[in-house]
Amino acid sequence: MALALSACGQEPAAEADVEATTTADDMQNPVAADLDAKVMAALAQCQTVEPSCGMGTPAGYLVFPDVTEIALGVGGAGGDGALVQNGEIVSYWRMGEGSIGLQAGVQAASYVFKVSDPATLQEYTDSGEWSIGADAGITVADASANAQADSEESTAYVFNAEGLMADASIDAMKIWRTDELSTGGNASTDMTTTDTTD
Repeated sequence: MALALSACGQEPAAEADVEATTTADDMQNPVAADLDAKVMAALAQCQTVEPSCGMGTPAGYLVFPDVTEIALGVGGAGGDGALVQNGEIVSYWRMGEGSIGLQAGVQAASYVFKVSDPATLQEYTDSGEWSIGADAGITVADASANAQADSEESTAYVFNAEGLMADASIDAMKIWRTDELSTGGNASTDMTTTDTTD
């Protein structure tokens, strides 16, 4: 009888351990999970829209699936995204504080930055930010993007549901790493605050 009672006394604890483990596994930040899915879908779409996006052996991709003009108000744009390396999301990043030249009448697009050089990507991840200007060494993909597949320069692919936006331009834009999403924060619609914390 004592043995039976002892066994009964241990059973709830074992069940509690299983439940605690399951609960911990299921407590993924829903905002981050949603962004993860959008990032991977945007990267797959980029490689379908423009095959050169998937060519070569890039060090990584900075993917922003939903960049909008209204995120910064008049004269700017922004959005949340992630760094993808070897098919895995390794950190979250934010885009903003600049002028992004979308085509007339277009208010949203996906941006994929293909970073070919490992040293360049390491520089971005070490500093936690990347400022893009005229001398940033980045090419905006156009109709001749296939010729850029093996380029050592970073390439920006800007596209929407209708395809590659070859005449998009990038100027005075900043990208920075953010911990808000991974720690339970919300995707921001206010891109005016730069966060470069690890």
